[in-house]
Amino acid sequence: FFGIYLAYIFRLVHLLILALLVWFFGKIFNQEIGYKLGYKISLQAITLGLFVEILVNLTSKWTSFHGFPFMVTILTLAVVYVNLFLNRKTKS
Repeated sequence: FFGIYLAYIFRLVHLLILALLVWFFGKIFNQEIGYKLGYKISLQAITLGLFVEILVNLTSKWTSFHGFPFMVTILTLAVVYVNLFLNRKTKS
């Protein structure tokens, strides 16, 4: 149980860093995203990365693919980019 607890704490720290990245990218793309909104966005966007990580871990015996470094982070930032920044570019 302690190991699972530590894994979830690591994910929360990971989300804090992702929220900073979302906030930083919001500044670059001239979006009004504060840290609180960046945390909410990253919390919702990390779900795809976590599902892919679970699928990779479950199928790694058969596929010999164990993922790549920063896979969850890259997928999360890709989801944020597609949903927030590309969506606003096409509306204007």
